[in-house]
Amino acid sequence: MLISVLFIAAPLILAAVAGYLPFRAGILNIGLEGLMALGAFFGFIAAAVSGSWLMGILAGSLAGAIAATFFAWTVLRLEANIFLSGLGLNLAAAGLLGIVSQLAFGTKGVLRPGLLNPAGVFPPDHGIISIIGAGLAFAALMLLMRKSRWGHRLIAAGESPETLKNLGHSVKIMRFQSLVLSGIGCGAAGALLALDIGAYVPNMTGGRGWIALVALYIAGKRPLGLLATVLLFSAANAAATVLQGMTGIPDSLLLASPFFITFLGLVVAGILRTLAESQQRRKQRDITPHEVGG
Repeated sequence: MLISVLFIAAPLILAAVAGYLPFRAGILNIGLEGLMALGAFFGFIAAAVSGSWLMGILAGSLAGAIAATFFAWTVLRLEANIFLSGLGLNLAAAGLLGIVSQLAFGTKGVLRPGLLNPAGVFPPDHGIISIIGAGLAFAALMLLMRKSRWGHRLIAAGESPETLKNLGHSVKIMRFQSLVLSGIGCGAAGALLALDIGAYVPNMTGGRGWIALVALYIAGKRPLGLLATVLLFSAANAAATVLQGMTGIPDSLLLASPFFITFLGLVVAGILRTLAESQQRRKQRDITPHEVGG
């Protein structure tokens, strides 16, 4: 059961880690879902043609980086609305992949290795690589944010941009870098998802990019909270899969339960955050002039 949870969690952890970087820089990457989809499609093609899982991950990362660079340019350079741009990226990715698949392979449906490589060469299931990759990505995030100057500058870009400017660093450059890295991580997550399945399936990301965004909101600035949220969703997903056909509960309801749990967590996090803000405002109102030297 634990291995199943980790298999499910691995791509989601990578996407959540990727989304955490721009989130701490003060910019929310709404396009995580689209970036994962692009990584899955181009990563699968590269892996199937080359027979190398490494080429698949590199191609998926590159696809995510290119799309994220364009997204960052529209948001930071053209100052487009970040929510509309992110939604546009998600919709454009879904439409573009369908068109490319139809033109190149004559189908908008499932792509299997034999369609791209007559020899049928495709890397074997590398689920364990996904788990190791997710673990390394999370460990790198912890070290980067706590120990590196770049990580401290990233945090400053989100929490104190004026201070960062006064120190001679560009807030826009930090945010641009965080978005490109986010694209690389999401592209790799999508590629690993395709490698684990052994095929490209339209909409195979299954809302993982949106779940990663929800996890970011629930966890806030706490990386361990982010990891816990992702693992909770993955555990619920694994349990729902195991329980199919074993109980009188309809399968459709079981499959929807992880998303319901995530939604419930989002509601609870919002309530707790509102209560904390209200308490903080009350404390500020209770401060007397004497306490501040008036």
